[in-house]
Amino acid sequence: MHAPVSPSFPILGLDIGPNSIGWALLSAAPDEEGRLVPQGILGLGVRIFEAGTEGDIEKGRDVSRAQARREARLQRRQAWRRARRLHSVFTLLQRADLLPQPAALNPDEPQARHQILAALDRELLARWGARTATLGNVGPVPHLVPYLLRARALDEPLEPYELGRALYHLAQRRGFQSNRKAARNDKEEGKVLQGIGDLEKAIQAAGSRTLGEYFATLDPREQRIRGRWTSRRMYEEEFEQIWAAQRPYYPDLLTDDLKRKLRRALFHQRPLKLQSHRIGGCELEPRRRRAPWALLGAQRLRLLQRVNDLRLKLRDGTERALTPQERDDLIAALETHNELTFAAIRKRLHLDEGVAFNLERGGETKLPGNRTNAALAKIFGKRWLQLTDGERNQVVEDVLTIQKDEILKRRAVREWGLSEEAASQLAELKLEPGYCRFSRKALARLLPHLEQGLPLQTAIQREYRVGRQISAAVASLPPVRKIIPQLNNPAVMRSLTELRRVVNALLRVYGKPAEIRIEL
Repeated sequence: MHAPVSPSFPILGLDIGPNSIGWALLSAAPDEEGRLVPQGILGLGVRIFEAGTEGDIEKGRDVSRAQARREARLQRRQAWRRARRLHSVFTLLQRADLLPQPAALNPDEPQARHQILAALDRELLARWGARTATLGNVGPVPHLVPYLLRARALDEPLEPYELGRALYHLAQRRGFQSNRKAARNDKEEGKVLQGIGDLEKAIQAAGSRTLGEYFATLDPREQRIRGRWTSRRMYEEEFEQIWAAQRPYYPDLLTDDLKRKLRRALFHQRPLKLQSHRIGGCELEPRRRRAPWALLGAQRLRLLQRVNDLRLKLRDGTERALTPQERDDLIAALETHNELTFAAIRKRLHLDEGVAFNLERGGETKLPGNRTNAALAKIFGKRWLQLTDGERNQVVEDVLTIQKDEILKRRAVREWGLSEEAASQLAELKLEPGYCRFSRKALARLLPHLEQGLPLQTAIQREYRVGRQISAAVASLPPVRKIIPQLNNPAVMRSLTELRRVVNALLRVYGKPAEIRIEL
């Protein structure tokens, strides 16, 4: 659609969505105050494209298109790691004469290992199958024999091959171990932990000492053994008990060196690979990486930024800033809450119901609080107030960087004086994910200015002596990757790439606009 209007001062309007870009080019003329006022339509249109992700973006249910490939790759790697683990354990047990070593079979071949274990299992079934009846089962049950060996190992000496088969069985199913730094599905992990908790109660109620001893008492016709959620800790504790019980019978065979190697082969879990190279650069300190949102300094800066931007609109239509007392009270409240709604803020500041906040006009309903401080204060209690700023920051660093729950629990008890219960809560704590715009250094330089009540942009200008940087004019928009090399969001990358195509096409037809207005 075109109109014969002079394009002396064209205004380009853009509406950018995840799978479409609407545009309208308006002719405009300056009014008495110099502001451009639209006069007519020069052109308009929409570009529809396939979104950079799959799923419902509007509801936050979109996923990367690479997810299916990534999940398949993960399954292949897990299968390979499991096979490597079983091979390592098998080889260690063979070298220690705890598993057979037929000369005709190569133990490096998976099929050969299967044949060796199958022959051993047939021999053990003939020897132990009838004894499954003594534990409440009727008739020989092949898959119960390894559990029976694990149970008997706690109280009586096993033959070397029997002990080796029991230890190898621990490697075949070694239980769930959560990685604190991994991305978690709260619903799925809650299901796993609930299943583990129910199993622990059942073990305790049955009076069993280990997981293997409990499973050995089950009648497979009534209760399935497979399909239950188990924890890595259960297997580690059983390994220790079996080793301690069998060591007196084979002191020359079950050496400390073998235990160390076997324990590592059984239970070692590869730590997550650090992804620091994928973190974007700081806007103000380009050589430094952005800081995690979970840091107390990042939480404080965001809190102060929103408070400093806050204005009150009174019943008579006038606006005013917060009084020093109101500001202090609001900051103190936000420091101990995840967030506060504007209704709750009015109540805390004893304001009339008719008083509105300027941020409400933009559709906001609440202000973010210091989520990290609120969560840790709840766990530490009064102890949190006794810590110095440096100690509090170190606690946050511990939660962010220590991968294993048990290590974090021990440090929380030993270093921070928490009880066992509080230490467990700290290990389960999930702080806010993601990264803010600024590095730790930039946060430290900006915070004093925001503490004084300055807006963020004013603080940046005063501290760094720069305002909003304006790039040199270009004839057309350059590739997105050239301007934002650290951008990893596929949906944003696709939208910006399509935006570049639209804008560059309009520049070729209409020339440069006098003004660009964007709606996201």
